Amino acid sequence: MNDMKKIIIFSITTIVFASCANLDEIPKSQLSTNQFFNTQSDAVSAVTSIYSALDHTNSNLPYYNALFNVTAGFSADDNQPGPKAGSTDARSIAAFTATSTNSNFLAPWTQSYNLINRANAAIDRIPLISGDTTVLNRLVRESKFLRGLAYYNLVRLYGGVPLVIHETTSLENLQIARNTVDEVYAQIISDFTDATHLPATYTSDGFRATRGAAYSLLMSVSITRQKWQEASDYYSTITNLGYQLYSNFHDNFSSSVKYTGGSITGEHIFDAWEISNGNTTSPTGDTNIMGQREAPANGMLVGGGAGGDTDNPNVTLRQYFKSYDKRTAVTFIDSVLVTSTSSKKIYNPHFYKWYDFNYPKNLLNNGINIPIIRYAEVVLFYAEAQNELNGPNSGAYTAINKVRTRAGLPNLTIGLTKDQFRDSVFLERRIEFAHEAVVRWFDLIRTNGSGSQLLFTAIANLIDPSKGGKPTDSWCVSKATNIRPKHLLFPIPFTEIQTNPKLTQNPGWE
Repeated sequence: MNDMKKIIIFSITTIVFASCANLDEIPKSQLSTNQFFNTQSDAVSAVTSIYSALDHTNSNLPYYNALFNVTAGFSADDNQPGPKAGSTDARSIAAFTATSTNSNFLAPWTQSYNLINRANAAIDRIPLISGDTTVLNRLVRESKFLRGLAYYNLVRLYGGVPLVIHETTSLENLQIARNTVDEVYAQIISDFTDATHLPATYTSDGFRATRGAAYSLLMSVSITRQKWQEASDYYSTITNLGYQLYSNFHDNFSSSVKYTGGSITGEHIFDAWEISNGNTTSPTGDTNIMGQREAPANGMLVGGGAGGDTDNPNVTLRQYFKSYDKRTAVTFIDSVLVTSTSSKKIYNPHFYKWYDFNYPKNLLNNGINIPIIRYAEVVLFYAEAQNELNGPNSGAYTAINKVRTRAGLPNLTIGLTKDQFRDSVFLERRIEFAHEAVVRWFDLIRTNGSGSQLLFTAIANLIDPSKGGKPTDSWCVSKATNIRPKHLLFPIPFTEIQTNPKLTQNPGWE
C-alpha cells in the first residue's frame, strides 16, 4: 500500500472523538489503526495526515481555510457576509442571532477533535514502532504541537473543554466532562513545550512544525494569559532563530514565496499548507479557497476570474488603511481595469489578500499558504508585552516601528501614554492581520480582563458615524443591538450536549 492510500485510510478511520454522534466509526477505527501503525513509513504518513486536517476536510469550510473566517471572522468587526453568502447559519453568526444549534458552531468543535484524535493515535502508537528513534521522537513532538494548537483554538472559542490526550479505543467512557480553562492551558503549554525540541529547520517538508513555531505559540499563549514577562522572554529566542519580516508585505500572500524547509529566511513561522494545482487529494494540504470567497461575483478581477462574493470587509475597516500604506493595495481592491473599454470600474472595497496572481483565471487554483503565525505577530506581541510591563519604552517603539516601516508608514508618535500605545498596537494588528482567520476575534476577546470592553466598543463602532460606521447598515445595527456578554465564548454545540449529558453549556446560551 503506498503512502497516499495509507493517509486516506488513516484520515477516514480515526475520527473517534470528533463527535460523540460518530460512535459507529469506533470499531472500524480500532481495527484499522491497529493494522496501520507498523512501520516508520506508517508513522510519517499518519503525522502528515494530521497536518492535512488543518485545511483538508469533506466540509466546504475547512479548518483554517475559511471556517475560522466564517465563525470568528464574521463575529468580529472586520468581516461580514457578502451579497452571495447564502448560508443562514453564517449570516446569523454575523448578526449575533445564532443559537447553539448553528452548524458553524459545531464545525470548529468537530474538526478540532478530529485533529486531536489523529494526534492522540500517533502519540500513543508511534513509540511502539521500531525505527530511527530520532525520526520517531520528532514525529511524536510534531503530533503534540498540532494537538496543542487544536486545544488552543478550542479553549479560546469555547472555554473549558474535555481533555482527551489518549487515543479512544473502545465504546466505554466516551462521555467526558469539561475540564477547566486552566487545565486545558496546562496541557497546551505542555504540548508546545515538548515541541520546542523539534528541529529549527528541515531539509524539505516546509509544512512541518518547527522549534520556532512552538516558541511562537508559547509566546501567543503568554500574551493571551497576560503573562507579559514570560512573553517578552520568548522574543529573543524566536528572533535568534533567524526569522525576519519580508521586505515586501505581499510576499506573505504569494504562492511563489514559501518556506520549503531549508534555512529560515522569511516571516512565515507556521502555515496551513496550500497547493497551487487545484489538487484536493494532496497529503500535505488543499487548495486555498479564500481568494474565490472574497472576490467580486462579477468576475472583474485581473484575468477575469469570477468570485464567490461571500466574505466582505465591514464598513469601518477600510478607513484605517492610509493610501500610502503598502498593505492597502494588498488587502483591498477598490477598482479594476475593464480591458474592453480601457476604463476602471469602481465598486465597494473587496478583500484582495488571497488572490493568487499565478492563477488569475481560476480563483480555486490557489496555492497561497494561510499563515497561522508569522514573525510580524511575534514582533507586535513583544511591543504589547513591553508596554504592559514598562509603558511605551524604546523596545516597544522599536518593535512596532519595524512593522510600520515595512508598511511605508512613519514611526509611531513618541510620548504616548501606556493606554495610547496599547491602542496603537491593537490598531496596527488590525491593519496588519486583516482577514487572517482568527487574529482579530481573539484580540477582541482576550483584552481588558473579560474582553467585553474592547469587543463591545468595537461592535458599537460599526454604527458610530464618527468611527466610520453607517447606522443604516442592517448587519451592523443588528450586530450592535444583539451583542451580549455570552458572545465572548461560542456555545457548546447542541448536538454534543444532547449526546454527552456531562457537558454543560456556556453562560447565556441555550
